[in-house]
Amino acid sequence: IGSGGKVSHSRHGVNRMVGTISTPKFHRLEDELRQAMTAAVQRAARHLRNDSDNSDHVYKSLRQNALVSALLCGSAFGPVSAYLLEALDFVPSLVAGTSLVALGTLALPLGNRNASKSYKTELMSHATKLDETLDTLFKDAIRRVAMQLSDGISPYSRYVRTEGDLLNDLRGKMERNAASAHSLRNRINKSFEL
Repeated sequence: IGSGGKVSHSRHGVNRMVGTISTPKFHRLEDELRQAMTAAVQRAARHLRNDSDNSDHVYKSLRQNALVSALLCGSAFGPVSAYLLEALDFVPSLVAGTSLVALGTLALPLGNRNASKSYKTELMSHATKLDETLDTLFKDAIRRVAMQLSDGISPYSRYVRTEGDLLNDLRGKMERNAASAHSLRNRINKSFEL
């Protein structure tokens, strides 16, 4: 490697230029990849709720679940009141009241679980989009690195290909010269036989 990144090769006292070595600009690629990743994360995060919206939504969801639960449990007083006013028998009022209390008791955890599933589904949707975007970015970066490496070694590849072609030409000439020498030897041997 000569000065200035030039690659030379000497054969029979004659210097030939093979090519110029250039180092890939990986630092530029790093900056571009960082900017693209930042933009991808910002695009994915823009659809997420901010903390105050998120807490308001969670509070509304919990409040609604608690209200439904309290209404169901509170409505159990209806069958009990009907029994006390002798409008219903004991067994139907007991079954209705117990059923409403059970439903009210189950409404809160079931509602909270549904809200949690909703959040999880939403977050997983955003995570999947972000994962696909980052996967595309990294595949593009790998392709660009491979191109830069290929460009960096292309002078050597050309040199090896040129030297291979030269060796094949020399092999062909040598085989033709060997065939000529063999033919000449046969003619000489025939001339002595006479």
